[in-house]
Amino acid sequence: MTTPAGPPRSGPAQPVFIELSTTATRMKLILGTALMLLFGGFAAYGALSGHIDGDNPVAGRIISGCFALLFLGLGIPMLISMPTMLRSRSFVVDSQGIQYQDRKGRGWACTWPEFDQLRVETAYRPSRTGGRGRVRLIMKPSDAGFGQRHPSMSRFAGHFGGKAGEYGMPLGPDVSIAEQLDSAIRGAGVGCYGGLVDTGMVIGPGGYV
Repeated sequence: MTTPAGPPRSGPAQPVFIELSTTATRMKLILGTALMLLFGGFAAYGALSGHIDGDNPVAGRIISGCFALLFLGLGIPMLISMPTMLRSRSFVVDSQGIQYQDRKGRGWACTWPEFDQLRVETAYRPSRTGGRGRVRLIMKPSDAGFGQRHPSMSRFAGHFGGKAGEYGMPLGPDVSIAEQLDSAIRGAGVGCYGGLVDTGMVIGPGGYV
């Protein structure tokens, strides 16, 4: 489901700052990662040791192995992404463009005319703890020279929900970030903005990032 961007409005007098590494985001990431690795570890132990109750221990080990692959397949990518998600990061949005600030030197800044379209996507992934959100910023450049002007964004090209010719940037599990970013871009009067898009429920290792 897409929330229409609506007609452009005049840009805000002051830039809008959006902090990505909020306390809520950090806690969700740490708790979710710990639970996935814990469940995966128990399942792997059962599959390898054979200490499983039931009439058919072979089938039990196979099932435990499948659960281990599932949970570890979710938890390991989350663990790898943790240093990125936990460090201080923020967006600055104004009538001229959008800037991503990152203390690790991976920041970037783009003006609105550099985009043919951009949108904010959210998704929901169910889990044993009730589920988590997923937020992504999808950007489609307006010209072929975009990648050369922004080499730090090359890792987003065609990834994280971005189709061919698009750049997808993962923003973590806090859906309130999507709402803040949506409001800021709308307020900046961006004509290329495609709105806030709810992509529904996702399953699998890619469900977080």
